[in-house]
Amino acid sequence: MSKGSFSNIKYQKWIALASAALLFCIIYFGFSLTDKNKKSKLDKERALITEVTGPETLVKEARASASKDTLELVGRLEHLTEGTDTALIVENLKRLSGVWYSQKRYGMAGYYAQQVATIEGSAQAWSIAGTTYGVGVRALPEGKEREFCVGRAVKAFENAISLDPKETNHRVNLATIYAESPPKDNPMKGIMMLLDMSKSEPENITVMNTLGELAIKTGQWDKAITRLEKSYQLDPKNRETPCLLSMAYEGAGQHEKAHEIAKLCNQKG
Repeated sequence: MSKGSFSNIKYQKWIALASAALLFCIIYFGFSLTDKNKKSKLDKERALITEVTGPETLVKEARASASKDTLELVGRLEHLTEGTDTALIVENLKRLSGVWYSQKRYGMAGYYAQQVATIEGSAQAWSIAGTTYGVGVRALPEGKEREFCVGRAVKAFENAISLDPKETNHRVNLATIYAESPPKDNPMKGIMMLLDMSKSEPENITVMNTLGELAIKTGQWDKAITRLEKSYQLDPKNRETPCLLSMAYEGAGQHEKAHEIAKLCNQKG
Protein backbone atom coordinates (compact mmCIF):
# COMPACT_ATOMS: atom_id res chain seq x y z
CA MET A 1 0.00 0.00 0.00
CA SER A 2 1.47 3.38 -0.98
CA LYS A 3 2.06 6.22 1.44
CA GLY A 4 -0.57 8.23 -0.41
CA SER A 5 -3.15 5.47 0.02
CA PHE A 6 -2.22 5.13 3.69
CA SER A 7 -2.69 8.88 4.18
CA ASN A 8 -6.03 8.86 2.39
CA ILE A 9 -7.33 5.95 4.44
CA LYS A 10 -6.04 7.49 7.66
CA TYR A 11 -8.52 10.32 7.47
CA GLN A 12 -11.54 8.30 6.29
CA LYS A 13 -12.86 7.79 9.80
CA TRP A 14 -13.08 11.49 10.52
CA ILE A 15 -14.34 12.19 7.03
CA ALA A 16 -17.09 9.64 7.64
CA LEU A 17 -17.96 11.16 10.99
CA ALA A 18 -17.88 14.62 9.44
CA SER A 19 -20.07 13.73 6.45
CA ALA A 20 -23.30 14.56 8.24
CA ALA A 21 -21.76 17.78 9.47
CA LEU A 22 -20.65 18.85 6.03
CA LEU A 23 -24.19 18.44 4.70
CA PHE A 24 -25.17 21.23 7.05
CA CYS A 25 -22.01 23.35 7.18
CA ILE A 26 -21.16 23.68 3.51
CA ILE A 27 -20.94 27.36 4.39
CA TYR A 28 -20.30 30.01 7.52
CA PHE A 29 -18.71 33.35 9.26
CA GLY A 30 -19.88 36.68 10.89
CA PHE A 31 -23.33 37.82 11.99
CA SER A 32 -25.39 40.70 13.34
CA LEU A 33 -28.75 40.25 15.08
CA THR A 34 -31.23 42.83 16.26
CA ASP A 35 -33.46 40.38 18.11
CA LYS A 36 -32.46 41.10 21.74
CA ASN A 37 -32.76 37.59 23.15
CA LYS A 38 -30.82 35.88 20.34
CA LYS A 39 -28.21 38.65 20.28
CA SER A 40 -27.70 38.28 24.02
CA LYS A 41 -27.05 34.53 23.68
CA LEU A 42 -24.60 35.05 20.84
CA ASP A 43 -22.78 37.88 22.59
CA LYS A 44 -22.30 35.71 25.68
CA GLU A 45 -20.90 32.88 23.61
CA ARG A 46 -18.57 35.19 21.69
CA ALA A 47 -17.37 36.75 24.94
CA LEU A 48 -16.61 33.30 26.38
CA ILE A 49 -14.56 32.33 23.33
CA THR A 50 -12.68 35.65 23.38
CA GLU A 51 -11.70 35.08 27.02
CA VAL A 52 -10.33 31.66 26.16
CA THR A 53 -8.53 32.21 22.85
CA GLY A 54 -9.06 35.60 21.24
CA PRO A 55 -10.70 34.56 17.95
CA GLU A 56 -10.30 38.10 16.69
CA THR A 57 -6.71 37.10 15.89
CA LEU A 58 -7.94 34.20 13.76
CA VAL A 59 -10.36 36.52 11.97
CA LYS A 60 -7.57 38.97 11.19
CA GLU A 61 -5.23 36.26 9.92
CA ALA A 62 -7.92 34.55 7.85
CA ARG A 63 -8.88 37.80 6.17
CA ALA A 64 -5.26 38.71 5.53
CA SER A 65 -4.67 35.45 3.67
CA ALA A 66 -7.98 35.37 1.78
CA SER A 67 -8.35 36.32 -1.86
CA LYS A 68 -10.28 39.35 -3.00
CA ASP A 69 -13.09 37.14 -4.33
CA THR A 70 -13.37 35.33 -1.00
CA LEU A 71 -13.54 38.58 0.93
CA GLU A 72 -16.22 39.90 -1.40
CA LEU A 73 -18.25 36.71 -0.93
CA VAL A 74 -17.84 36.92 2.82
CA GLY A 75 -18.98 40.53 2.78
CA ARG A 76 -22.12 39.69 0.82
CA LEU A 77 -22.99 36.79 3.10
CA GLU A 78 -22.31 38.84 6.22
CA HIS A 79 -24.78 41.40 4.95
CA LEU A 80 -27.41 38.67 4.64
CA THR A 81 -27.05 37.83 8.34
CA GLU A 82 -28.27 41.28 9.36
CA GLY A 83 -31.89 41.08 10.36
CA THR A 84 -34.36 39.22 12.55
CA ASP A 85 -35.14 36.20 10.35
CA THR A 86 -33.50 33.40 12.35
CA ALA A 87 -33.72 30.86 9.54
CA LEU A 88 -31.99 33.24 7.12
CA ILE A 89 -29.32 34.10 9.68
CA VAL A 90 -28.56 30.42 10.33
CA GLU A 91 -28.50 29.61 6.61
CA ASN A 92 -25.92 32.30 5.92
CA LEU A 93 -23.83 31.52 8.99
CA LYS A 94 -23.54 28.01 7.59
CA ARG A 95 -22.57 29.35 4.18
CA LEU A 96 -19.96 31.59 5.71
CA SER A 97 -18.50 28.77 7.78
CA GLY A 98 -18.22 26.72 4.63
CA VAL A 99 -16.28 29.49 2.92
CA TRP A 100 -13.65 29.34 5.65
CA TYR A 101 -13.74 25.54 5.67
CA SER A 102 -12.95 25.53 1.95
CA GLN A 103 -9.99 27.79 2.75
CA LYS A 104 -8.82 25.28 5.39
CA ARG A 105 -9.35 27.85 8.12
CA TYR A 106 -10.90 25.29 10.43
CA GLY A 107 -10.82 27.47 13.52
CA MET A 108 -12.92 30.06 11.73
CA ALA A 109 -15.25 27.46 10.24
CA GLY A 110 -15.83 25.88 13.64
CA TYR A 111 -16.22 29.23 15.36
CA TYR A 112 -19.14 30.19 13.17
CA ALA A 113 -20.60 26.69 13.23
CA GLN A 114 -20.63 27.23 16.97
CA GLN A 115 -22.73 30.35 16.50
CA VAL A 116 -25.30 28.20 14.69
CA ALA A 117 -25.25 25.74 17.59
CA THR A 118 -25.79 28.59 20.03
CA ILE A 119 -28.89 29.67 18.11
CA GLU A 120 -30.32 26.21 17.46
CA GLY A 121 -29.36 24.68 20.80
CA SER A 122 -29.52 21.09 19.51
CA ALA A 123 -27.16 18.17 20.08
CA GLN A 124 -26.80 17.79 16.32
CA ALA A 125 -25.73 21.42 15.86
CA TRP A 126 -23.17 21.14 18.66
CA SER A 127 -21.89 17.90 17.17
CA ILE A 128 -21.46 19.62 13.80
CA ALA A 129 -19.49 22.42 15.47
CA GLY A 130 -17.35 19.90 17.33
CA THR A 131 -16.75 17.86 14.19
CA THR A 132 -15.70 20.97 12.27
CA TYR A 133 -13.23 21.89 14.99
CA GLY A 134 -12.16 18.24 15.05
CA VAL A 135 -11.05 18.41 11.43
CA GLY A 136 -8.78 21.25 12.49
CA VAL A 137 -7.38 19.16 15.34
CA ARG A 138 -6.48 16.48 12.80
CA ALA A 139 -5.28 18.68 9.95
CA LEU A 140 -3.58 21.68 11.53
CA PRO A 141 0.02 21.81 12.77
CA GLU A 142 0.78 22.65 16.39
CA GLY A 143 -0.04 26.27 17.09
CA LYS A 144 -2.69 28.66 18.34
CA GLU A 145 -5.35 27.75 15.77
CA ARG A 146 -5.03 24.04 16.59
CA GLU A 147 -5.19 24.82 20.33
CA PHE A 148 -8.31 26.87 19.65
CA CYS A 149 -9.85 23.92 17.79
CA VAL A 150 -8.99 21.45 20.56
CA GLY A 151 -10.57 23.53 23.31
CA ARG A 152 -13.67 24.40 21.35
CA ALA A 153 -14.16 20.83 20.06
CA VAL A 154 -14.15 19.55 23.65
CA LYS A 155 -16.73 22.13 24.71
CA ALA A 156 -18.92 21.47 21.68
CA PHE A 157 -18.98 17.69 22.17
CA GLU A 158 -19.59 18.12 25.90
CA ASN A 159 -22.63 20.23 25.02
CA ALA A 160 -23.82 17.60 22.55
CA ILE A 161 -23.45 14.90 25.20
CA SER A 162 -25.38 16.90 27.78
CA LEU A 163 -28.25 17.32 25.30
CA ASP A 164 -28.19 13.75 23.98
CA PRO A 165 -26.34 11.53 26.49
CA LYS A 166 -27.49 8.28 24.84
CA GLU A 167 -25.75 9.01 21.54
CA THR A 168 -22.45 7.11 21.60
CA ASN A 169 -20.91 9.02 18.69
CA HIS A 170 -20.73 12.24 20.72
CA ARG A 171 -18.72 10.47 23.43
CA VAL A 172 -16.51 8.71 20.88
CA ASN A 173 -15.77 12.01 19.17
CA LEU A 174 -14.90 13.66 22.48
CA ALA A 175 -12.61 10.76 23.40
CA THR A 176 -10.94 10.99 19.99
CA ILE A 177 -10.15 14.68 20.54
CA TYR A 178 -8.49 13.78 23.85
CA ALA A 179 -6.59 10.95 22.13
CA GLU A 180 -5.40 13.30 19.37
CA SER A 181 -4.41 16.02 21.84
CA PRO A 182 -3.94 14.41 25.27
CA PRO A 183 -4.32 16.63 28.35
CA LYS A 184 -0.92 17.09 30.01
CA ASP A 185 -2.28 16.04 33.39
CA ASN A 186 -4.07 12.97 32.02
CA PRO A 187 -2.46 11.74 28.77
CA MET A 188 -4.47 8.50 28.72
CA LYS A 189 -7.85 10.19 29.14
CA GLY A 190 -9.11 9.60 25.60
CA ILE A 191 -8.01 5.96 25.53
CA MET A 192 -9.56 5.24 28.92
CA MET A 193 -12.85 6.80 27.83
CA LEU A 194 -12.91 4.52 24.79
CA LEU A 195 -11.98 1.43 26.82
CA ASP A 196 -14.78 2.18 29.28
CA MET A 197 -17.20 2.46 26.35
CA SER A 198 -15.95 -0.83 24.92
CA LYS A 199 -16.80 -2.53 28.23
CA SER A 200 -20.30 -1.08 28.44
CA GLU A 201 -20.96 -1.50 24.69
CA PRO A 202 -18.77 -4.45 23.63
CA GLU A 203 -20.36 -4.75 20.19
CA ASN A 204 -20.32 -1.08 19.26
CA ILE A 205 -18.64 -0.87 15.85
CA THR A 206 -17.70 2.80 16.15
CA VAL A 207 -15.93 2.24 19.46
CA MET A 208 -14.08 -0.86 18.18
CA ASN A 209 -13.00 0.87 14.99
CA THR A 210 -11.78 3.93 16.88
CA LEU A 211 -9.70 1.78 19.23
CA GLY A 212 -8.43 -0.16 16.23
CA GLU A 213 -7.37 3.02 14.47
CA LEU A 214 -5.55 4.29 17.55
CA ALA A 215 -3.76 0.93 17.85
CA ILE A 216 -2.65 1.31 14.22
CA LYS A 217 -1.29 4.79 14.90
CA THR A 218 0.83 3.44 17.77
CA GLY A 219 2.01 0.37 15.84
CA GLN A 220 0.09 -2.15 17.95
CA TRP A 221 -0.76 -4.25 14.93
CA ASP A 222 -1.95 -7.43 16.68
CA LYS A 223 -4.26 -5.49 18.96
CA ALA A 224 -5.62 -3.53 16.01
CA ILE A 225 -6.23 -6.72 14.01
CA THR A 226 -8.05 -8.40 16.91
CA ARG A 227 -10.44 -5.46 17.35
CA LEU A 228 -11.01 -4.84 13.67
CA GLU A 229 -11.55 -8.48 12.75
CA LYS A 230 -14.24 -8.65 15.43
CA SER A 231 -15.75 -5.42 14.10
CA TYR A 232 -15.77 -6.82 10.57
CA GLN A 233 -17.44 -10.06 11.71
CA LEU A 234 -20.17 -8.12 13.48
CA ASP A 235 -20.83 -5.79 10.56
CA PRO A 236 -19.20 -6.82 7.26
CA LYS A 237 -21.09 -4.04 5.45
CA ASN A 238 -19.38 -1.26 7.37
CA ARG A 239 -17.18 0.51 4.78
CA GLU A 240 -14.73 1.93 7.29
CA THR A 241 -13.67 -1.38 8.85
CA PRO A 242 -11.95 -3.00 5.83
CA CYS A 243 -9.99 0.20 5.21
CA LEU A 244 -8.61 0.15 8.74
CA LEU A 245 -8.14 -3.62 8.71
CA SER A 246 -6.07 -3.44 5.52
CA MET A 247 -3.78 -0.95 7.26
CA ALA A 248 -3.44 -3.23 10.27
CA TYR A 249 -2.63 -6.27 8.11
CA GLU A 250 -0.10 -4.24 6.13
CA GLY A 251 1.59 -3.04 9.29
CA ALA A 252 1.78 -6.60 10.61
CA GLY A 253 3.39 -7.77 7.38
CA GLN A 254 0.33 -9.75 6.24
CA HIS A 255 0.47 -8.26 2.76
CA GLU A 256 -1.82 -10.74 0.99
CA LYS A 257 -4.60 -10.23 3.53
CA ALA A 258 -4.06 -6.47 3.33
CA HIS A 259 -4.42 -6.57 -0.45
CA GLU A 260 -7.63 -8.63 -0.36
CA ILE A 261 -9.40 -6.57 2.30
CA ALA A 262 -8.28 -3.34 0.63
CA LYS A 263 -10.45 -4.28 -2.37
CA LEU A 264 -13.49 -3.94 -0.11
CA CYS A 265 -12.21 -0.61 1.17
CA ASN A 266 -12.04 0.75 -2.37
CA GLN A 267 -15.53 -0.40 -3.30
CA LYS A 268 -18.18 2.27 -3.65
CA GLY A 269 -21.85 2.13 -2.93
